[in-house]
Amino acid sequence: MSLDVLEPYQTLHALPAGKVLFRESEPAEGVYVLHSGEVELSCSNKTVDFVRAGEVLGLTTIMAGRAHDSSAVTRTACLAGFVEKSVFLRLLDEQPSLWLTVLQMISTNIGECWRSMRAAATHRRC
Repeated sequence: MSLDVLEPYQTLHALPAGKVLFRESEPAEGVYVLHSGEVELSCSNKTVDFVRAGEVLGLTTIMAGRAHDSSAVTRTACLAGFVEKSVFLRLLDEQPSLWLTVLQMISTNIGECWRSMRAAATHRRC
């Protein structure tokens, strides 16, 4: 998704390191657009990924209509934009062409998860 389209709908937040954006099993309230810094994603208190500037957090959770399956905590000081769930979904209704970009982002995330799992499985065999 061109993150520019979300610009007017974001509330920007300067966040210190260690700030919790959301917790595993909490209901999703919106998406975060990371403008700078790094965020750690964890499941069951185990780090599973790091998110860097230019990425959107909470997208799959919003699209699936479920609670967060991971926790997100700023690893460094960050600048992040927040777009409320209702605003994000309304934007998709108003601009149907954005659906393709959302699907591409979700597909990329799934591909990265599979690569990570294959790498972990290969590492364990050694």
